[in-house]
Amino acid sequence: MKFTIEIFADTVCPWCYLGKRKLDAAINTHRERYPGDEFDLVWRPFILFPEAKVSSYDKQEVLNLIYRENTPTVLRKLERAGEDHGIRFRWDGRTGNAADSHKIILLAALQDSSFSSQCQSPPFSSSSVTPFPPTTPTSSSSSTFPLPISSLLSTPTPEPQARGHQKGGKKQDKVIEVLCSGALQNGEDLSDRNFLIRVALECGLAADEKGVKDWLDSEEAARLLADARHHGTPTTITTATAGQQQQEQKPTEDNGGRKLQITAVPSYLVQGRFYVGGMQESDVFVRLFERICGLQQSQSPPYPN
Repeated sequence: MKFTIEIFADTVCPWCYLGKRKLDAAINTHRERYPGDEFDLVWRPFILFPEAKVSSYDKQEVLNLIYRENTPTVLRKLERAGEDHGIRFRWDGRTGNAADSHKIILLAALQDSSFSSQCQSPPFSSSSVTPFPPTTPTSSSSSTFPLPISSLLSTPTPEPQARGHQKGGKKQDKVIEVLCSGALQNGEDLSDRNFLIRVALECGLAADEKGVKDWLDSEEAARLLADARHHGTPTTITTATAGQQQQEQKPTEDNGGRKLQITAVPSYLVQGRFYVGGMQESDVFVRLFERICGLQQSQSPPYPN
């Protein structure tokens, strides 16, 4: 069984980092029962603060602005949940526009062997999208949106794909982890190019500092980000609580014409059909994977006599 999971997230969002760890745990749990299953993880950048400047904001001040009087309660909740998944959140340091961090992630995806095939998501219509759990808001679309692929930086020869391997995650997954861990556990600034260059070199994305800078400043990186990005605005984001929305859904549309209603980050689209909105527990994904396996088996043709 092959799963394709599109992940709508922002690198500055602590809920997205926690959601990543919970999704990883769900995948590992599923593989214990189905060791041969494969997972393609497709990163869809959702930039929460596209107008933000570089290195211009104190993280604690930003959090206070977002959560207001609830900030201490929210941060304690994140800290407790993070400890259960190996994350020790820190809220110090500075932050700013996260666009360049997404360019680094997309460069890693370019260098993963399965990136080209990942970006060919199957078409789906509003009638074919199933919210999971059922109370989660739905999303809709009308067409695929392939991404342009290039080799601005040299791409290494792909290694053979192991059975049950997490495709689309070899370099990409490492980069996401290093970026989020640096920003949310070690006080790094996701908008600081010096930090981004260190991450890119550590993860083997380029031979030298100039290669990383050239990528970040290139038209190709800007176009790739524009095509991969979900074009929502902060006004489309809400926190889903017990399946209820706290504000009206506002349809948005990406560059390829897929109309989506992303009302929380992180959000996930599994198999181009099952939409999981907001930060969910690992067991939600485990149950969804089981459901998809059951549907696959029920739709398989009978063996010939």
